[in-house]
Amino acid sequence: MRYLLISGQACVLYGASQFTEDIDFWIESSIQNFRAFLRAMAKVKATVYKLSPPITPFYIRKGHGFYFRIGDDWYIDVMGKPPRVGKFSSALERARRIKTEWGALMVVAPEDLVLLKRTNRPADYEAISNLVRHRLSEDNNPVTLRWALCNTFDIQDLVEYVRRAAGINYTMAFTKGS
Repeated sequence: MRYLLISGQACVLYGASQFTEDIDFWIESSIQNFRAFLRAMAKVKATVYKLSPPITPFYIRKGHGFYFRIGDDWYIDVMGKPPRVGKFSSALERARRIKTEWGALMVVAPEDLVLLKRTNRPADYEAISNLVRHRLSEDNNPVTLRWALCNTFDIQDLVEYVRRAAGINYTMAFTKGS
C-alpha cells in the first residue's frame, strides 16, 4: 500500500512535538491502492468511528476523511487528497523514510507537512515553527532560508532568519521565482 504519514505523528518524528491521539495517513487514491487499504483495515478489524461518507474511491479522491478505530486504543484518520499539498506522487518523491520502533515509515516531507498544518489553528503555529527550525537545521542554504522566513510563526526565529539573510548576499535566492 502506498501511503504517507502526515499530521501530528509526523511532527513527532521530526521533533516538532505535536502529540495527538490519532494517526493520520495520506493514501494514494488509485483503485488498486484503495483496495489494499480496505483489505488492511479489514485484516485489523477496523471500524468506522466518525460520521463519514461511504468509503469509496470517489470520496477518497474528493478529499473526504475517513476515520477508523482499531481495538480500544488506536484511531486512524485517512485522506486521499489533503488540501494544499498537490499530488501524492510528487509528495512521495519528497517524502522521507524514517526508522521507528515499529519499522520504517514513509513520512511526508517537512515542507509538505507545513502546508498541511496551515489550517489557521493557533495550536499548529508552534509545530509549524518547529518544523521550519528542523528543516533549516538540515539545510541552511538561501532557498531554505527564504522558505523559513515565509513559514515561521515564531518572532524570535523570524528575527534570527532576517539577520542571517541580511548578513549574507542572498539577492539571487530572494528575487528568483518571487
